[in-house]
Amino acid sequence: MKKLYSLIVAMFLIVGAFAQTPPYTDNFESYTVGGYLAAQNPDWWTTWSNTPGTGEDAIISNAHANSGAQSVLVDETGGSTDLILKLGNKTAGLYYIGWYVFVDNGKAGYYNIQHFQSPGTEWAFEVYFNTDGSGTLKAGGNSITFSYPKATWFKVYHEIDLDNDQIKLYVNGTQVHQWPFSYQASSTTGTKQLGAVDFFAGAQTGETPQYWFDDISFELAPAPLYSQNFDSWAVGSYVAVNDPEWFTTWSNSPGTGEDALIDNAFSHSSSNSARVDETDGATDLILKLGNKTSGHYNLSWYMYIENGKAGYYNIQHFQSPGTEWAFEMYFKANGTGKLLEGNNTITFTYPQATWFKVEHDINIDNDWIKLYVNNVLIEEWPFSYQSGSTTGTNQLGAVDFFAGAEQGSGETPKYFFDDVVFMAYGAIPEANIEVDPTSLAAYLEPNSTITEQITITNSGSLDLNFDALVILNSGKMAGKATATPQPAVLTNAIAGPVLNGGAPSTDATAVLHYDGDNYSAIGWSSAPVTVTVAAMFPYTMTAPYAGMKINSVDVYINDLNSSGSNEMTVKIYGMGSTYEPGPLIYSQPFTPMGGGWEHIVLTTPVLVTGEDIWVGYQFTQNETGIYIPGTDAGPNHPYGDFLSTGVGWSHLSNNPSLLYNWNIRANLNGDPFNKWLTITPTSGTIAPAGSQILDVTFNSNNQPVGIYEGIVRIMSNDPDSPSVDVLCTLSVSVGINDMNKVAVLVYPNPAQDFINVAANQKITEIRIMNFAGQTLYKGNENHINISNLPKGIYYLQTITHEGISNIKFIKN
Repeated sequence: MKKLYSLIVAMFLIVGAFAQTPPYTDNFESYTVGGYLAAQNPDWWTTWSNTPGTGEDAIISNAHANSGAQSVLVDETGGSTDLILKLGNKTAGLYYIGWYVFVDNGKAGYYNIQHFQSPGTEWAFEVYFNTDGSGTLKAGGNSITFSYPKATWFKVYHEIDLDNDQIKLYVNGTQVHQWPFSYQASSTTGTKQLGAVDFFAGAQTGETPQYWFDDISFELAPAPLYSQNFDSWAVGSYVAVNDPEWFTTWSNSPGTGEDALIDNAFSHSSSNSARVDETDGATDLILKLGNKTSGHYNLSWYMYIENGKAGYYNIQHFQSPGTEWAFEMYFKANGTGKLLEGNNTITFTYPQATWFKVEHDINIDNDWIKLYVNNVLIEEWPFSYQSGSTTGTNQLGAVDFFAGAEQGSGETPKYFFDDVVFMAYGAIPEANIEVDPTSLAAYLEPNSTITEQITITNSGSLDLNFDALVILNSGKMAGKATATPQPAVLTNAIAGPVLNGGAPSTDATAVLHYDGDNYSAIGWSSAPVTVTVAAMFPYTMTAPYAGMKINSVDVYINDLNSSGSNEMTVKIYGMGSTYEPGPLIYSQPFTPMGGGWEHIVLTTPVLVTGEDIWVGYQFTQNETGIYIPGTDAGPNHPYGDFLSTGVGWSHLSNNPSLLYNWNIRANLNGDPFNKWLTITPTSGTIAPAGSQILDVTFNSNNQPVGIYEGIVRIMSNDPDSPSVDVLCTLSVSVGINDMNKVAVLVYPNPAQDFINVAANQKITEIRIMNFAGQTLYKGNENHINISNLPKGIYYLQTITHEGISNIKFIKN
């Protein structure tokens, strides 16, 4: 059957094991009224006796609510409520814990905080809400009194600083007391640890306990990740040029008209701000936020829009812009505004010709965002939404400060922004990988081996999980794509009668594919449209075939255009990520016959090196009602159904009725490489401040005399360096033992654009000099750009702890 594909985008989910790791927020609206809280959410809640669903558990109630319609009731119905909020036995950090409480007239309330999650060992302190509206805090053997409002909601809030052993307690916005958190309720000794909250149906003698609580939050204090007031930068200079670590432009061209200028015409603090307008081209400035997939963040800045001018910005789900617009904000010239989110339009107002704050509370863990303009909540919604749809990626990528205005309005975009602050609620634990050395070289006579070592160190605060793979002849394939992703907007496609196109015959040594026999084909109801479909074969799948070549590709092409060109293009890409390919390494046009399998013999076979490889083809559907790319009957493999209508990529299976794989098969021939480079272990976990040694073995057995290049690629959960390459070079030669103590390889030689340098000792410095003795380069990189050198002969001097080596090389 042929299928219509409509309006889908990629969604990537990060799933992990649960722990009591803040932030945790709950308004209790998602639970069943009359049901037990701990029974419905055992991850965060239990009871004193660890018996959820009994009288100790709290009931979800709709009698009172601070927000929404539901809250949690603590009373003596069916037994005394004794509900435990598990806080995970925290021993370090600054935490905020708060909730709202409602104590009716004639009733009382109580809670305590425990130093241990398993309750009953140490009461850190106790709080009584007495029937008469007075309250009592018991801490450190003291009783501190306070008051609270009856029959209305009020907030209870705690700042617990474990690093400094201090706690502040606030009731209804008033600080009740501050004291060492390690104290117990009845003594000044105890354990400095945050274990649990006990919501107990307790009261002073003779009083009746009954209260409700709602809107609970538990979070680490926000830690500043970035702040900028622009005051240290020269007026007239470019933002992204001043700070390329945090800023770039849409086309990655800092210092052009897309970049924002530093201006002193208006400023919120001190003297400078950033100006967004159409001077020398429309500003299109990107604030890079790092593709955050977990955590809770606060992002804010101040804006100034002159009378008669307009403003605009959007937030992107991906740091590489153009893949998904999370939402868009228009500030119109008349002082009104429009928020576009989830295919909704929300209007608001803002003050003109004065500074106002724009603030975002983005909780990726809960897929939720709150947006404030001038300290007024404009809207809250799932952050994974896109501006024009309710599907998308729950990821925080970038802010786009664009000189835009509402289409057709005729308004002139111009605004200023200042005092940017990006904070994380809690120091987000991250792994941080450090690899030493970054290159290895071995010099062996035939039929011998040597083992060198790589040390991986985790300097972060989270366990580092790594995988290591070997890529042979890596120079044949480059790294990540540099193109700026564009929207993968996929509109309207269907599946017609069952095709039963079978499978292609092949004499290949091996075939890379996910698909079964042809079953269906896909078409788009909006035409013309150019689409690339592909399958990604990860390194775990290609490693056994490293050294073989893709000689041909089989694809199933169903319908053809009745007018216009039917030329298509095979496309093969290098290693990228799990959601987009690396660079295009091979393309070849072909014109299919249609109605069956197409066998495309590659003019230049593509080497398989043992890294990820993407194989696909591009076509243009010129008219509606046709179905070009063939699929199997499914179920889909997550790497077998990629597609793109730009540079951004999506999945066919994002439409739940199209769970198919593309009919794409890569045929391999030849013999695998001799495995002259191996590594062990190939995976592991390194604790913070820990390290792991990898053994890298060079083997010249059955290896002809020559120079061989490979890479040990180390992939990890370090968000800043997800992959690190260690260049490995093997020189096989007779008479190696007669070589000097310092052996250096320079290749290629002659060279035109780059030279590579490898040595049998750790290189401390490399110099390139001309015949006049002038030093033209000094550094320690082992991959050196020489494209700007005039043609001629040069000396390369390599300095190590064992001595100095001088080698001539020729620049063509």
